[in-house]
Amino acid sequence: MHRTTSRGRHFHYHNGDAPSVQVEHLSVFFGDNPALDDVSFTLERAERENWDDARLAATLDRDGQEIPSLRGLYRRAVSIVDAPTPAESFRRGVRFSIQDALEEGLDDEEGLERLVGQICHRAADLGYLLEVSGEPLAVYSEELRDQEGLSPYSPLSGEQAEG
Repeated sequence: MHRTTSRGRHFHYHNGDAPSVQVEHLSVFFGDNPALDDVSFTLERAERENWDDARLAATLDRDGQEIPSLRGLYRRAVSIVDAPTPAESFRRGVRFSIQDALEEGLDDEEGLERLVGQICHRAADLGYLLEVSGEPLAVYSEELRDQEGLSPYSPLSGEQAEG
């Protein structure tokens, strides 16, 4: 698994050999808190051990109403990191970025620029994955251009495929 960080609600790969998804700077919930490595570890453990929301909220000292969103952010990051191919990781990341932009409102130049920035981050993530794997982009060209199977892999658990 590769190390990830977040920029608000968006997750990105970074060089590193962390054995788990790292959630740093989740300012939506925690502000600029240096203990976010612990939050990432706790979220990973809660998922692995099937903690209920009350236990996770108590452990993180958070309002129980925040827990479903935190779990969702974590699962999205894992979905991107654990995609079966670098191309699918890229697709998932771009899809989540577009979904978020549409939810937040994509009706002005600032919103458009934020989305473009997120897609550029996703392209950098893809470059990192290809560098680590030693594969050229051409290996995934056909998969990236596929229009018939726009979402060839299963959606996240609890979500329905869209399209």
